[in-house]
Amino acid sequence: LSTVDAQGCDDSQRDSDGDGVPDGEDQCPDTLPGEGADLNGCGPSQRDNDGDGVSDKLDFMPLDASQQTDSDGDGFGDNLSGTNGDDCPNEEGFSYIDRSGCPDLDNDGISDENDDDDDGDGFTDVQEAENGTDPRNMLNFPMGGDTGGDGGDTGGDTSGGDGAGTDTSGTSEGGINMMVIIGIIAGTLLLLLAIGGAIMVLGRKKGPPAMPPLPGGESMPEPAAAPKKTAEAAEPEDGQKGEMLPTGKPCPHCSDGELMFIPAYDAEFCKSCEKYA
Repeated sequence: LSTVDAQGCDDSQRDSDGDGVPDGEDQCPDTLPGEGADLNGCGPSQRDNDGDGVSDKLDFMPLDASQQTDSDGDGFGDNLSGTNGDDCPNEEGFSYIDRSGCPDLDNDGISDENDDDDDGDGFTDVQEAENGTDPRNMLNFPMGGDTGGDGGDTGGDTSGGDGAGTDTSGTSEGGINMMVIIGIIAGTLLLLLAIGGAIMVLGRKKGPPAMPPLPGGESMPEPAAAPKKTAEAAEPEDGQKGEMLPTGKPCPHCSDGELMFIPAYDAEFCKSCEKYA
């Protein structure tokens, strides 16, 4: 029987909970505001797809009736006999080989309770305990030597005893720690920087060569720009380089020579007496 409200709407037209499904078809008439309803007008807090008595919104596995909760949030359900049951429901863990959902420090799949090497550093927990290192810190382990365990001669007994003691001479104050590793890394970086600096210094281009000395040990000023003149280039003579241009002027030092102009040095030179004017 359909009823009409004061606005003249019957059940097929009304949507009392505003979920988009008319009251006449709505199987969940009180859907909470903001919840997306399905075709039956039911939101997550009203649906129970697996029929386990827990709404989909609160159900850890809404499509699996064997699990409803996961107290420690590790992805394994609290019901041990259900799908992906948790052997440690109140401890977050990801072991999966011997037990499910239990602490597994080295993530090897074996729970710490049954793992003889909790930190996965290659030394058993017993060996680390005997050598004074931390069995739950993979950066802290025996540095070498006999790690003991069989009560035999460990090579570290100098007191004439029966050799039943454990040789800890191979450890370094409790094994390697993070500071040692950081020091090694820092040293390597400094070495690389030093090598790079040396390469940069050696690779710099050398400056232009110094001007050759004048005859008699005189110093010559830096060459200045000279006007271009057309003349044949002369071969280098007596340590001089560059072209020599005839000037037609007699040498003031001797009567035989003619002064030649050297543009590279901006100077006049007599080839006969090998002197500059």
